[in-house]
Amino acid sequence: MLELLWRSVREFKEIIEKKVREQLELIEVVRRVCFETSLKCGGVFASILYGSLARLEFGEGSDIDVLFIVKDKNVEKCLVNELSGKEPYINFLTFTLGEWKEVKEAFRFEVINNGIILYASGISINELLQSKPYILLEYSLKDLTPAERSRFTYLVSGARVKSHGKYYRSKSFLNKLGGMKLGERVILVPYEQAEKLMNKLPAKIKITKKHYVLCTTCKE
Repeated sequence: MLELLWRSVREFKEIIEKKVREQLELIEVVRRVCFETSLKCGGVFASILYGSLARLEFGEGSDIDVLFIVKDKNVEKCLVNELSGKEPYINFLTFTLGEWKEVKEAFRFEVINNGIILYASGISINELLQSKPYILLEYSLKDLTPAERSRFTYLVSGARVKSHGKYYRSKSFLNKLGGMKLGERVILVPYEQAEKLMNKLPAKIKITKKHYVLCTTCKE
């Protein structure tokens, strides 16, 4: 019975590994196609893979989604001619740099957080991304013990330290992650660091609200 269970686990692991490997191979094919197309058409600042394939969640019925950021809309005709009727089929969008900066925040968050840059020319990565994904957390400490509250304060605000007759705050764990305390019961943490912070917080802390935001100037 145990041997049968281990065999099932091993087979499942092999299936997952095969699926991931196939998706990575497909990403490289898409990268080559988009790179060559971007060079041929000219006027392409960047091409970015996003969506299910970029997240390695590609499956039957999924689209290969690519965003092209272009100098002007005249480039779009060339992209259509180069990509239409070819394998793999690529579902693509085009934005000028100005349009990209004005696109809905939820979509930009998806592209910035999970996207894979396939091609970039004549534009810096910072200029392309413009902003960084963060999570804004509102919380309640009412269920915490005094000791847990003190630990939480140390994590998000640092310790009060005296040096040369003056008091100052040491750098907190939240600060070291690139986050900051914005006000009473509100903190901001980079999206990719949120899990590290949550693992350190007292178990009984209550997160009352969670917002996903893009920020261009979020620096401590």
